[in-house]
Amino acid sequence: MPKITPYALLSSGNGQRDGHIKGNDYLQAATYPKAAFQVTSFEGVPAEWKEGQSFLLR
Repeated sequence: MPKITPYALLSSGNGQRDGHIKGNDYLQAATYPKAAFQVTSFEGVPAEWKEGQSFLLR
């Protein structure tokens, strides 16, 4: 099942950059306010990461 994330939560700590990324040049957040992510595999991850674990992408 995909993870749904509202773009309103996007914050890099730089308001000007965040506004630009959310604008029409990139994410078009006013038109598409949410992003859906579904990861099916990873490559090149540390060996201690186990299948089935949850990870927070920052």
